[in-house]
Amino acid sequence: MFSLFISLAYFCALELFRNTKMFQRLEEIRERFIEWLVSLFQKDKKTFERWKKGALLALIIALSIPYVLMAKNITVKMMPIGKERAIAEVQDHEINEAEGSRGATRSNIYTLTYTFKGADDHTYKTKRTFRGLHIINMSTSL
Repeated sequence: MFSLFISLAYFCALELFRNTKMFQRLEEIRERFIEWLVSLFQKDKKTFERWKKGALLALIIALSIPYVLMAKNITVKMMPIGKERAIAEVQDHEINEAEGSRGATRSNIYTLTYTFKGADDHTYKTKRTFRGLHIINMSTSL
């Protein structure tokens, strides 16, 4: 969007300031830059093919990053490595009513306190706070 704005401003300024020294100097710099840019691709066929392969490789890498991150996330969720299962006992529960930011909506906040035994036979006490199905706060202590 920014480059479109700059291009449009340049095009409009071309007609107004064509004969000024500063604009002519800017035109010379722009023409030299475009000649340099075109010369990169016209050196020979081998250079052009190398640029084309490099651009294609960069595009493939950039487009594959989201898929790699999604696959990692799915793998961790399907095969939880380093996590263990435990049966917890609910010790206490609270239900508090909360208002939304403008007071128009009301929802319940649930606080559960439960204990479970870890693999090292330590007993852990955990307190979780939920609003509906979303976890707000979680704290664990020995």
